[in-house]
Amino acid sequence: TESELVTSQDKWLYFLKNLVSFEDIPSILCEPVFEKAFKLAEYHNMTLLEQNFYQTELKSARDRKNEIFTSRYEGKEEGFAEGLMEGEIKGKAEGLTEGEAKGKRSSIFTILELRFKGVPANVVQAIESCDDLGKLELLLKRATDSGNLAEFEKYLAEFV
Repeated sequence: TESELVTSQDKWLYFLKNLVSFEDIPSILCEPVFEKAFKLAEYHNMTLLEQNFYQTELKSARDRKNEIFTSRYEGKEEGFAEGLMEGEIKGKAEGLTEGEAKGKRSSIFTILELRFKGVPANVVQAIESCDDLGKLELLLKRATDSGNLAEFEKYLAEFV
């Protein structure tokens, strides 16, 4: 009886002896190895035509699964390439903007240094903290037309 099945050997002997009479897998044999053995026995119990049909359906299912996997893989690669290209374009644009801002700041410092013989640390810090190209352009104009450093500092304090 099923209650006497303790070892794997007992279960296998029970399985082999009673296989032809099983309608479903007995609960005592609900283990992956016996489930696989039942499927194998069902397959070998099929006619040759049924086996060929089963193999064809199995191959079709595997092909569909592989198509999905391949599509996902190709989609990920395509997305990665697009993201890389977008990142490169964005990085170049940011680099150009950053370079332009650095150039404008440098011009402001040069003009202030030449006109007023020195640039206080607070002015340097305020200008360095500005990344907006429009504001830097206006500061550059103010650096050229301010009457004195105090006038420029007043504008800078209101502006930045």
